[in-house]
Amino acid sequence: MANLITLKFDWFPGGVNMSQTKEENSNSCALPFFLESVAGRIFCLHYPAKIKSSIHVGIVLIPPFTEEMNKSRRTYTLLAHRLSALGFDVLIFDLYGTGDSEGDFSEARLEIWKDNVASCIEYMKQNGAKKIGILGLRFGALLGLYCAKELSDEFDIAVLWQPVTSGNVMMKQFLRLRFAANLMEDTQNKETKREMSDLLENDQTFEVAGYELSLALFKSLDVLRLQTLLTSAIKRVHWIELVTEEGRDFLPASKQVLNSWHQQGLNVTTDRVVGVPFWSSQEIFVVPKLIDATVNVFCNQWITE
Repeated sequence: MANLITLKFDWFPGGVNMSQTKEENSNSCALPFFLESVAGRIFCLHYPAKIKSSIHVGIVLIPPFTEEMNKSRRTYTLLAHRLSALGFDVLIFDLYGTGDSEGDFSEARLEIWKDNVASCIEYMKQNGAKKIGILGLRFGALLGLYCAKELSDEFDIAVLWQPVTSGNVMMKQFLRLRFAANLMEDTQNKETKREMSDLLENDQTFEVAGYELSLALFKSLDVLRLQTLLTSAIKRVHWIELVTEEGRDFLPASKQVLNSWHQQGLNVTTDRVVGVPFWSSQEIFVVPKLIDATVNVFCNQWITE
């Protein structure tokens, strides 16, 4: 059985912020605890189902990468409250080396994060979940499908929010933060792209936007490709993409992956929602239509069974 340590306090770092809605205040009974995983304990928030259901469903929300994780906390919290009120068990967690989990980011590895996801799913099953759904934003979607392919478990549904389609593209965008910060420094010895490339080849860790990134983690994420990760272990995938205005199509990279999956006959449905890309905005934004669309997906998944 997965080991867990329950935390005996009402306020917890990284959770609901001070500007709670009435819905959050009236429904704020999340259970914070530390869950044992392969490299160290990971911080979790369990939102138990508020009403009994004949189909006990556990939903695990997988966080995105670095600062996108911080920008998405409020949206994840609001979604968890909504789903919990409708009879779903929901688990939010911080990956090892991030947020309030143990370990430093420099110690994070893809295999450790895979075990984190596996530990969360096992926790939900031990708490009675008979059906499992996963949801991931951006890198969280990529990680979720990677875990589904690597683990022997079967998932009923995976909801992907604006998924990262290429680890290589994601890491290039992340490294640009270091290069941009370097250009702004008032120094004569500015780091060139060539020197940064040498760091990737020779150093064990290097700093990007305040994160000590290990070469091992960089290389493992760099080769991930969403198009190759979808397996029959997931019964259904629902892809939701945010667009700037009504009528906008999916991004070209998204269409390429979706077309490939459809050609393979995989069970993939899609949706587009107008809203702000909250994971990259300066302020904390919430897209209510995204939460509504997601709640409908999970409800329809089991109502129609």
